[in-house]
Amino acid sequence: MVLLAAPGCGGDGGFGRDDAVARVRQDNPGITADQAGCVADRLVGRFGLDELGTLAAADPADADLQEAEFTDAFRCGVEGDVRQEIVSQLTANALPADQAGCVADELVPGLTDADIDVIVSGEISESFTQKFDTAMRDCGAAPS
Repeated sequence: MVLLAAPGCGGDGGFGRDDAVARVRQDNPGITADQAGCVADRLVGRFGLDELGTLAAADPADADLQEAEFTDAFRCGVEGDVRQEIVSQLTANALPADQAGCVADELVPGLTDADIDVIVSGEISESFTQKFDTAMRDCGAAPS
């Protein structure tokens, strides 16, 4: 999920909440209007409109903004992104797709913001490791 600003979105040249909502929806066709509004509101609360507009216009996309949007999308009920990221990472490491899906399905409901940060940053925490190991065992995917 990447939030990109389109030139002239703000009418008066500024970047507004409606611009943020429109861009979230444009970049994520499956997202509902309520989810897009939730993500936009969280991003505006985190960065402010002026900073959000600046970050969204950056090329390449700003890493802090991408991480925030990913976390905020999960918090707004867009769980598919987190689940898909987990499945992608696990299958890239040779775990069969059915087991990767099982592990993701076990992990996603109990993830905290700190756990999502682990997925985004790759900096493993003890709490996430315990959840991950449990999910792997429950899905028969843990190494013997």
